[in-house]
Amino acid sequence: MSAWIRLDANIFSDAKLRRVGPWGALVFFAALTYAKDQGHRGGRIPAEDFDAEMVALHVNTKSRSQEKAIARGFEECLRVGLLVRDSNAICVNRWSTFQKDPTNADRQQRLRDKRKGENGGERYSGEPSAGRVTERNEVTAYGTGRDSTDKTPPPPETGGDDPPSAVRIRPRDRQRFVTVLEYLVVCGRTQAEKERARQLRAVHREAPLDDEAIHQLLTGDFKWVTTERLARWKRAG
Repeated sequence: MSAWIRLDANIFSDAKLRRVGPWGALVFFAALTYAKDQGHRGGRIPAEDFDAEMVALHVNTKSRSQEKAIARGFEECLRVGLLVRDSNAICVNRWSTFQKDPTNADRQQRLRDKRKGENGGERYSGEPSAGRVTERNEVTAYGTGRDSTDKTPPPPETGGDDPPSAVRIRPRDRQRFVTVLEYLVVCGRTQAEKERARQLRAVHREAPLDDEAIHQLLTGDFKWVTTERLARWKRAG
């Protein structure tokens, strides 16, 4: 299922975007699309998953000079406030203003229905007492993230119906895995290794491998393909 972001048709007239230049604009658009694609509500991306190196891999840079330009663009976005570094996260500034969640009303209604059931059928007005509704539309009491009357611990987030995996890798490692496969198809040490990479690439495109399989390959058979090798290969290409 595709995810979409909203852009003002006059975005290139924005003063901040003009100040960061083309490489900064590239970084900003990468942040927008990455936050939306990965489901980071509020445009808040874990810092370990989004930096200049990740952007360079994502857009498939071909030279060291392009990587340096992206790094400068990243810093410019932080300097002018298009992106904000917040402790352990990179935040897209004013995300909630421009990237409104179309499911917001439905989720609030589900919350009201749930509260109505918990109150034994008593009608719920939808107005939390001495609290507010967060971005995830959880009723909070004085910013605690919980209803003040709810004493039970919140259920763990499982990410849906999929069974939990023993290994969780970062999105940047998943992107690196794709680059490693591309490298091995061309520069594998043997013909068999090249063919295996070609087959894995085809499989991964049809149905992406899970985190555990990717982790085993990156730390096992493909461990010899270092970041330095990939960087030299991209510059040579």
